Amino acid sequence: MYRLPWLVCLIAILGLVGCGNGSETIDVSQGDPSSIQWMSLEEAELKMKDTPKEIFVMVYADWCPHCKKFDKTTYKDPKVIAEINSNFYPVKINAHSNKDIRYRGQDFSNPDFDPNKSTDERNSYHEILYEIKAGSIPSIVFIGKDFQVKGSELGFKEADELRSLMIMYKSS
Repeated sequence: MYRLPWLVCLIAILGLVGCGNGSETIDVSQGDPSSIQWMSLEEAELKMKDTPKEIFVMVYADWCPHCKKFDKTTYKDPKVIAEINSNFYPVKINAHSNKDIRYRGQDFSNPDFDPNKSTDERNSYHEILYEIKAGSIPSIVFIGKDFQVKGSELGFKEADELRSLMIMYKSS
């Protein structure tokens, strides 16, 4: 008799915990110095008009274990967070997104996107990846203040390695 309410409660809790649907919503905790202030490419381009900075682009996919490792480790490192938030406009792009992206006056889409695939499956690549020269998943692309791609780094990076890359690509 007492087990039924507990079972219902347990199922409700598990449902809330596991209800993530893999959508592209990114938590942008405005002003929170303990997390990276991710934004869209469109937002970064607008901010560049007032305050030019390099753009740091993380290309990810929901199915990618290395992308998840970035979020759980490297992007939790306080020094990485401080470096990215201070010196770059941090952007996350889902490689398999079906969302249109406007960048530098041009519209980019994913015309071969298959809506029947789950977010945990590989899908077609978004056109913006070719524009910014993202080579694989995961990729980190550094875009200069002049909107020219300065470089693309492939694969998972530990915090110290990523900090070295940011210093290397950052304008002086």
